[in-house]
Amino acid sequence: MARSRPRGRGILERLARSLLDKDLPDRFIRIVGKVQFVPEDLTIEVTETTAMTNLGRSLETLARLRMKGFRLSLDDYGTGFSSMQQLMRVPLNELKIDREFVTGATDDPLLEILLDTGINLARRLKLRSFAEGVESQRDWDNVARLGCDVAQGYYVAKPMTGDAFLTWHRDWKAKTHLENKA
Repeated sequence: MARSRPRGRGILERLARSLLDKDLPDRFIRIVGKVQFVPEDLTIEVTETTAMTNLGRSLETLARLRMKGFRLSLDDYGTGFSSMQQLMRVPLNELKIDREFVTGATDDPLLEILLDTGINLARRLKLRSFAEGVESQRDWDNVARLGCDVAQGYYVAKPMTGDAFLTWHRDWKAKTHLENKA
């Protein structure tokens, strides 16, 4: 009987192979053109493990994506084999700090130090900081106080359909616009 491989592992292998495809940036340009997007409005999340597979080819593809205007985010920063050298090599726009360092950091001084360090590292590298796992008002207040640029998590919004997102986005903009005027 054949053993099946874990689903997540197959996806990572396909993503890693995609970064080896020299035509990927041009295919992305065609896709965003069909849906009337501009590349600057799309952020491509890359895990460090995926980007470091066949580093030379991956970096070439990532650089071409950036030259075409796509934004690049290093996802799950701090959970893999992240190193300063990798941050120098990959042409990033954004450092996405893993939820492990965000959720509950207000109750754990070590987590808060690591979260603050990630946010400051992004700032010093002139990258946008992005916190995953903002699950409560306390998490939200904490990442805001530390100067994080973007937050994601159930406190902001739960997963939703495209139509629901458009409604949520409109309401969120109206709400934050009113709060900023007060």
